[in-house]
Amino acid sequence: MCLITTEQHCRNEGGYRGVERCCGGYVSKEQILWKQRAKALWLAAGDHNTGFFHAKANTRQVRKEIKNIRDENGETVNDKEGIQGVVLRYFRSIFTSTTPPTDIMEEVLTSLECCVTPAMNEALLQPFTSEEITHPLHQMHPIKSLARTESSRYLGTRSILVSLPSLVRSKRELFNSIKDRMWSKLHNWVAKKLSQEGRAVLLTIVLQTIPTYAMSCFRLPDSFLSDLESIMADFLWHDDEESRIHWMAWAKLCKPKSEGGLGFRRLKEFNLALLAKQVRRITLCPRNMLHTVIRIKYFPGSTIFEARLGACPSYTWRSIWASRNILAAGLRWRVGDGHSISITGHPWLPRPSTFQLIECPISLPVASTVASLITSTKEWNEPLIRAEFCPLDVDCILGISLSVGDSRDDLI
Repeated sequence: MCLITTEQHCRNEGGYRGVERCCGGYVSKEQILWKQRAKALWLAAGDHNTGFFHAKANTRQVRKEIKNIRDENGETVNDKEGIQGVVLRYFRSIFTSTTPPTDIMEEVLTSLECCVTPAMNEALLQPFTSEEITHPLHQMHPIKSLARTESSRYLGTRSILVSLPSLVRSKRELFNSIKDRMWSKLHNWVAKKLSQEGRAVLLTIVLQTIPTYAMSCFRLPDSFLSDLESIMADFLWHDDEESRIHWMAWAKLCKPKSEGGLGFRRLKEFNLALLAKQVRRITLCPRNMLHTVIRIKYFPGSTIFEARLGACPSYTWRSIWASRNILAAGLRWRVGDGHSISITGHPWLPRPSTFQLIECPISLPVASTVASLITSTKEWNEPLIRAEFCPLDVDCILGISLSVGDSRDDLI
């Protein structure tokens, strides 16, 4: 019936041109359909790419396929029916009430701290307006999938999201304002005819503090940082009429004064050091919002030091991931329950500078943790330790004091 209607419509449109117009419409609809499934958002216009969208959609389907899952008993389920059963039981247990007694519920509720103030409750009970609906709808992409929204105290409030523009091709273009600010400072300082010693002081105190905020949030491109160092070097050797010869390389000027330099910062290393402070915050504050967001997306089952870069990472995660090894080189584990510490892979012995074993045990599995060396009475399993480790490692291990309580392993 649909084909007969289409043929009649095409005949009415004028023979060949009508058929051509109808076929082109169906091809365009097919392309739009597969573009929505492929989610190739970067492709705006051009030739028909239905074959490309087919391959893209197949790749997405393979990547998002659930091949195995762990059930409530910790066992891995591989078959399709078993996976469906695990998912069904999980959500059924979440949305099914156990109908506890009323007195127990009241006792629990009275012990909870009130987080919603009367003013907040009044704002939540107000009737919603059309603006609260149209504004989020207009922000949604017509092709992208909706992301999961966690319950938050900031849900529904008007706020400002501090991030980078997503439609800029080059990261250098994002930070051109830093270079412009530096140039404006230089022109003001040159007009004052500072001496070379004064230029060195201003470089140390003022110039190198300009990009600090951006460098503590993102990893700036190496070529951009090299341009900033060139600007600072030209300013240091600047003359009123023409540039002077750079009598010493910038790398030597960045050495400490005790080694013959002027103590300037190497911007690339300084950038990574500032990002390493963010890694430290994430490690020491597991309840931090930043830690919660990136842990769920990039390392849900491990730590930030064991996480991979992942596919299509954000610029923020790429910057943090690049600086984690700097912090990891100076960290070591403090033994608590021992479940998070690998015997052979982590530094946990109180012995500088490696804090690791001299000889790895042969009979123990590679993935063994320190918890396998601790008894149920919170004491070292001395016979096992003396049988598996060399004498120097035995003395270090037995010299570590264990906590009697249920303390966790910490990074220090």
